[in-house]
This record gives sequence, structure tokens and C-alpha cells, in this order.
Amino acid sequence: PHFLFISLCLAPLACKKRVVWDTQAPLHDFINHELLDAAGVKNIGAPSYQYDDELKPFLQQFLDDAKKYKVDIPAEKVLELRQMIYVDQLSSTSHPGVMAACNRYRATQATVSGNRPLKWMVIEVLQEAVTHYAGTGKSRLILLREVMYHELFHCLMSKGHLPQGVSGIMSATFRRGDNRAHSQWDKLVTEMFSPEQMDIIPNVE
Repeated sequence: PHFLFISLCLAPLACKKRVVWDTQAPLHDFINHELLDAAGVKNIGAPSYQYDDELKPFLQQFLDDAKKYKVDIPAEKVLELRQMIYVDQLSSTSHPGVMAACNRYRATQATVSGNRPLKWMVIEVLQEAVTHYAGTGKSRLILLREVMYHELFHCLMSKGHLPQGVSGIMSATFRRGDNRAHSQWDKLVTEMFSPEQMDIIPNVE
């Protein structure tokens, strides 16, 4: 297990941020519970659709699995997911140990017929953290799929994390070296979309 720590320099002009990997703690993800409200800002619009080439296939895989388990995800909800991108720094948190984020935004858009509410979502993945977790070899896409299913569940299902002590894709932490995505993938997905786990994972909207 690893954890991303960023040591802060007391003299910012004299030194740069230094990334340190501590082998005693896990990587986390982050869901932005605070809807960023831009109400009153004129002519605001959602960002253009942007899906990183490596991340894009996981969206359709997730939707196919949801359909397989008879979990309805409205097309309008999918359209709210405007971006799935790699970033060097998350835009909504500086907490150490965070590997990815589901960010949800709400704004007011001015139109000729008046103001209308506008919502969109962005999944951000820290490039360095996920590479440290998933590696660069043949197992990368298997582990990355687990991370992306976790974030897609946050965004598209408007859900948080499993309770502490309950393991699964929606656990709050990811431990490097855990082989569950290799050996138990079908079971993990079945549990994630099961009524039992859907009921115990809190809503975030």
C-alpha cells in the first residue's frame, strides 16, 4: 500500500513541492460533495466534451455492465459527464493521498428565454498517482478500470463510499498490490450493482 504525500515548502520561492511515497498508507479517491455554484454569472457554459484516450473506453464498459445488472442510468445523466481527463493536480482538493476525483458543478446559464440551471461533471485522475498505483505494464488497464468504475459510480449514480469495513469497488481506499481486480472482477462488479450495496452506499445529492 502507498500514499501520496506532498511536502509543503515554507519558502515557496526557494524550493519546489516534493512528492514522497510513503509505503505505510493507501491511495484514496475523492468525490467533491460541494457543488460549485456559479449562479449569477452571465453566459457561463459547461466545458466541451473531453475524454482521454486511455480513459474513454471505461465509460461504455461501465454502461454495459449497468445495463447487464438492470441498473438504469438515464442518457441525460451520461451527457452531464463532460470530461474524463488526466491532470497533474486536482482542481478541487489538495488533500494528500487523493488519486482521482468526481467533481460536480452547477451553474446558471443565460439564454434568450431567461436563465436556466446547468449541471455537469468532470472526472479527474492524477497522472503520477495512478501510474504509481496501476503501473505501466500489462496489468495497468485492469487496475485502472477499477479506479474508473469507482469514479463513474460516484458521478453517474450520485453515490458515495461503502461503509468502513465493507470491501468492494466503492471502498474509499485502493491498496497497491491488491489483486482483487485481477482475480475477482466479475464478483466485484456484481456486488457493486447489487441492491444490497446500492442500499448501503449513501447518496451524495
